[in-house]
Amino acid sequence: MTGPDKAVTAFTRRGIESLQEFIADVRTWQGGMRQFLSDEQCDPETIKRIMANEPR
Repeated sequence: MTGPDKAVTAFTRRGIESLQEFIADVRTWQGGMRQFLSDEQCDPETIKRIMANEPR
């Protein structure tokens, strides 16, 4: 359902590729994804949830 108060967010194929490239790049940084999320001031519970799904 869409209308004046509703919206749908979608990614193009290139948009998804860009996100995948960005995540791969972040994983090579000192501190990796955890440090990036911390630097971006993400909520600690959000970081915990994201990192629980992070490949080791």
